[in-house]
Amino acid sequence: MTKGEKREIVFNLIFELKFGGREMTDIINDAKEARDERVGKYVENTATGVYENLPKIDEVISQFSEKRSLKRLPSVSLAVMRLAVYEIMFCDDVPDSVAISEAVRIAKKYGDDHDYSYINGVLGAISRSKEK
Repeated sequence: MTKGEKREIVFNLIFELKFGGREMTDIINDAKEARDERVGKYVENTATGVYENLPKIDEVISQFSEKRSLKRLPSVSLAVMRLAVYEIMFCDDVPDSVAISEAVRIAKKYGDDHDYSYINGVLGAISRSKEK
């Protein structure tokens, strides 16, 4: 399985947080059992890392998503940005450019036609601010 395919599984797990206040461990276990999802160490660690750092991640997204509050963001866009911001902030082995391009790729696949450009702009601003 490629890293991109693993990211899509993580994206799906993060997306499921939107529905019903469940713990990430429960979502991961359901994915393993009900959908026979191949949840390896990378997927589990990344999804758990996003979940554990969600307040900090959402704060950063809110800060740079000037035009829209988190509540007004499409669910797909929010899940994609949460994953990418986690990688930008906490994964030293993932270059920001890779996190951003993967987020855009996933947004193009699962989101609306124009969501990916907004996501690209927000994530680019976050990355540039981190470099300062």
